[in-house]
Amino acid sequence: MTGWGQEDDRARSREAGFDEHLTKPVDPNVLIAAILRDTPEAQAAPAGRLLS
Repeated sequence: MTGWGQEDDRARSREAGFDEHLTKPVDPNVLIAAILRDTPEAQAAPAGRLLS
């Protein structure tokens, strides 16, 4: 999570191997989705039902 949100900042994050580049203030649902994205439960959940 960062305060730097320009496209070149996002590109540097990708180049450095980061999976996500979240800018502050981050939406809590976006943060939770990013954390859960690679879990087996999240992969099995229907779209849009990740946080239920």
